[in-house]
Amino acid sequence: MGNSEKFTNRIKKNDDNELMELYTLFKTEFDETKEKLSLIKDEFAERLHSLNKESNIIPVNDVNWKIAYQTTSRKKTNYIALLETVGNEEYNNIVTSKESTFLVIRKAPKTKKSKKTQTVPIMANVE
Repeated sequence: MGNSEKFTNRIKKNDDNELMELYTLFKTEFDETKEKLSLIKDEFAERLHSLNKESNIIPVNDVNWKIAYQTTSRKKTNYIALLETVGNEEYNNIVTSKESTFLVIRKAPKTKKSKKTQTVPIMANVE
């Protein structure tokens, strides 16, 4: 039985609270790992900059790793201008929406505590 299969069997035996505790543990570790990776990338960027290079090959354990700057470009659509240009009917033929559903796990918003007892201000004896 592989590690993945053992882990799958392990999580199936947990109740919701135990499963969420496990999730938050791994999420914390994942966030910390991402932060460390970001620091390493920043260091590589500084080194490339100081060497005035765009890329570098670094061999580690018989595997060559390439660090390099990569530029991408995206097209942006001005939907308001498109609507004004082609009109409402043609716009609806061109622009379509696709609905997606995915599972999200995040901290629930804090709930307000309900007041079970009413507090009455203490008034000074008035005679």
